[in-house]
Amino acid sequence: MNTPSSRRSTPTKAQLEATVKELRAALEEVQIQDESFADLKDALEEAGQKESHLQQQITDLQSQLQQQQQQMGQLQTELEKIEQLKIELEQAKTELEQSQTEREQAKTELEQSQTKLEQAKTELEQAKTELEQAKTEREQSQTELEQAKTEREQAKQDALQLAKANEKLAEEIKTLKAGSKAKPGSTALKPQGSALKPQRPNVPPKQPQRPIQKEADKPADFARKTWLL
Repeated sequence: MNTPSSRRSTPTKAQLEATVKELRAALEEVQIQDESFADLKDALEEAGQKESHLQQQITDLQSQLQQQQQQMGQLQTELEKIEQLKIELEQAKTELEQSQTEREQAKTELEQSQTKLEQAKTELEQAKTELEQAKTEREQSQTELEQAKTEREQAKQDALQLAKANEKLAEEIKTLKAGSKAKPGSTALKPQGSALKPQRPNVPPKQPQRPIQKEADKPADFARKTWLL
């Protein structure tokens, strides 16, 4: 007699086929999983390689970034220097324009000074000429003054001589008058013509000259007044 345990221990053909089918499916699944695992392993290895490559790229990029940062720092320093040079250039340009303005102003002042110097030189030459002319006129005036003094002294001497002659003539006239009173019948002696004729001052001829002071006229007036004494 068949028992339930004997029935369970002896699978049927359909069960065996189902089991085989399940095992095959499981095997295929395992194979698929193995293939997937292999693919995953390959992908993991490839990812590791890519990671290493990316890590190297990151390292290289970091190195390049540091170099670029250094270059940026240098460029920033150079840019600051350029800005400073630009400021200095603007200052130099301003100073140059100011210097040019001052130079133009100095040039104008120099030209004005030269013009004033030429005017002063001309005025100096004119003053020198006037001084020479004044000196010449002064010498001429001094010469005329000396000549006038000489003429005055000569006129004084002539006037003194004339006064002495007049005094002598007056004595002779007085003597003649006294003699005519003592001898009424006698004819009065006539004074000599040379004694009665007044002598004119011996004045040298004057050269053409400028009008001088009134003192030049005094000797003649003195002579005219003196010979009447």
